[in-house]
Amino acid sequence: MEIIGDYEYNSANRLGLGAFAIVFKGRSRKKPDMDVAVKTIMKKNIPKTQSLLKKEIDILRKLTVLQHDNVVHLLECLDTDDAFHLVMEYCNGGDLQDYLNVKGCLSEDTIQIFLRQLAGAMYEFNKQGILHRDLKPQNILLKFSGETRYPEPNQITLKIADFGFARCLDEGVMAATMCGSPMYMVN
Repeated sequence: MEIIGDYEYNSANRLGLGAFAIVFKGRSRKKPDMDVAVKTIMKKNIPKTQSLLKKEIDILRKLTVLQHDNVVHLLECLDTDDAFHLVMEYCNGGDLQDYLNVKGCLSEDTIQIFLRQLAGAMYEFNKQGILHRDLKPQNILLKFSGETRYPEPNQITLKIADFGFARCLDEGVMAATMCGSPMYMVN
């Protein structure tokens, strides 16, 4: 068991793997029934991009203060000798890509439910001057109550995650940098 501050996780409980980070399912040591996601970013993997990580953390902190239902909340950021650990809200339903793989074509009613949630989060991003810049099904997590793998769509809360490419824009400034996942980029 790995212990990070008031949290712990087993490295066998990996939730995801990205270019710079590994995400594990963990829990609070003070409240053992409280599950969390621990995003671990090894410092040796990001020597030139620590400023980008700082931006991601700043944006997550800014959005967490808003307590928007459709944005993953940052609970704590811990800095150890060899890694940064972002302790975040745990989403028990996997990601939207997994959901689409299982469900296939979605009904119009389901799409409306999901788009309302995403639009609400995007509206909040816009008010805060935040661009996500990597919005894709793998970065939209699902959260719901109960044990059912996929409950009714109106019982699912979508949570936008992974702000690694996100940035804040000042008033009147345009973003000119091309970034994101190539498979999801359009001209």
